[in-house]
Amino acid sequence: MSTPSSPVIRARSPSCSPSAEPLPGPPLLRLARVSVRHSPPVSSAFPTDRVHFDALYGLQILEESTEHMRGWVEVTDSVKQPFGLVHGGVMASVAEALASIGTGLAAVQSGNTAVGMSNSTSFIRPILSGGVHADARPRHRGRSTWIWDVEITDDAGRLCAMSRVTIAVRPVTAGG
Repeated sequence: MSTPSSPVIRARSPSCSPSAEPLPGPPLLRLARVSVRHSPPVSSAFPTDRVHFDALYGLQILEESTEHMRGWVEVTDSVKQPFGLVHGGVMASVAEALASIGTGLAAVQSGNTAVGMSNSTSFIRPILSGGVHADARPRHRGRSTWIWDVEITDDAGRLCAMSRVTIAVRPVTAGG
């Protein structure tokens, strides 16, 4: 349910529609103020009545299970850093989202929730255009933590980043 302080943002299509307004400053330091509208990711782990962070950068869930997660983000100006590369925070966010959802699918069956605990992402090569592809697999499935390895590739299938993400499994608390 939306309130005036937390509006639900719905796009007409799953693609993003950025509008940029240049900020003052020297050319190399000039950033764009970008407003982006996305539909929420397609995932059974997300409530559909509110927008999540992952919708802001356009995460699309392609496959979801406790054994394997796959996701994709379209490369647009809104996910690039000032020098034209996909922002490393986007790649780290994709890795954490996939690991959280995959762990969450198992956690909810026992009345628990899944929350990020650690995310170590190493960047190997830049992504400039096309799509950010992510493939996540659990390496450890414990009672209180899960550990996932996530590979981020470009459209050509080249390895661009690797993440190791630890997800905590915790009891659901009131209000959360």
